[in-house]
Amino acid sequence: MNRLLAAVACAMALSLAAPATIEMPAAAAKKAAMKQCKAKALDGKAVTWKCATDQPCCMNYVTGKGVCGTKAIGCL
Repeated sequence: MNRLLAAVACAMALSLAAPATIEMPAAAAKKAAMKQCKAKALDGKAVTWKCATDQPCCMNYVTGKGVCGTKAIGCL
């Protein structure tokens, strides 16, 4: 019975503990808000670029470069 009470008390203590908050520096927060995009150009070369997480990854096959689209229009 004592083990059960100790286990319940331990569980309650862990559930009442405040979660630790970690603040990210501005540079790390900006880096975390970016996603890596990958595509293959028409010549077969792999292209890698970064876009914001809320922007679509688009491949411009005319120039052979990766670009970031817009939320409203997407990739043109």
